[in-house]
Amino acid sequence: MSTISKINAKVLVVDDEPFHRIVTSRMLNRRYSEVLVAENGEEAIQKVCNQFFHKVFMDLNMPVKDGWEATKEIHEKYPFLPIFAYSSDCPEKNDSSPEAEEFRQRLKENGFSGGIKKPLETDKFLQFCSEIESLSPTENSTAN
Repeated sequence: MSTISKINAKVLVVDDEPFHRIVTSRMLNRRYSEVLVAENGEEAIQKVCNQFFHKVFMDLNMPVKDGWEATKEIHEKYPFLPIFAYSSDCPEKNDSSPEAEEFRQRLKENGFSGGIKKPLETDKFLQFCSEIESLSPTENSTAN
């Protein structure tokens, strides 16, 4: 595996499954200087309202508040915060079927900056993180 340079950025992982939170945060710790976790959309909203994040990785299907609703509420206050869906519902990157394109469009229409399919493979996920690196807000761009 190639050397990964660590980026000074704080990211949030939102997932109701403890296993996925642990695995995803460990992968992201290889790339980002600070990784925090939340176990549902409601907790994610609270964390985003109380501290600055450069990116959010959001599961779509969670109890309490799902990723769709949480993203909508977060973007009401912080419209420039990049939020990426990571879910088994997301299509593979090379899937160009009408269904996959429709799902990607739905993500975009609902405020997501992109998505990646679970289960995550380390190399693919870190490559995804490299590809999205230019999508980080400044602290002032997310404040109301």
